[in-house]
Amino acid sequence: MGLERVQPGCSLVHQILVGDPGFDLLDGAAITKLAKQCVEEQPKKRPNMKEVVARLEGLRAVQEHGEEINVHP
Repeated sequence: MGLERVQPGCSLVHQILVGDPGFDLLDGAAITKLAKQCVEEQPKKRPNMKEVVARLEGLRAVQEHGEEINVHP
């Protein structure tokens, strides 16, 4: 499946994570959207690393479990 075919709100995160108590489905959609933006053909449309880090830190899993994985948003 090419990334151009991924529908908004869709997640490319592996289904095994769905049952994980630390995983939030909204995070999966956010990660998928971020991944699509990172591989955008036009470099100017890609987020810079500061934006990528900020968006990853904003994930619910990081907000709720960041201490457990030594991430401090």
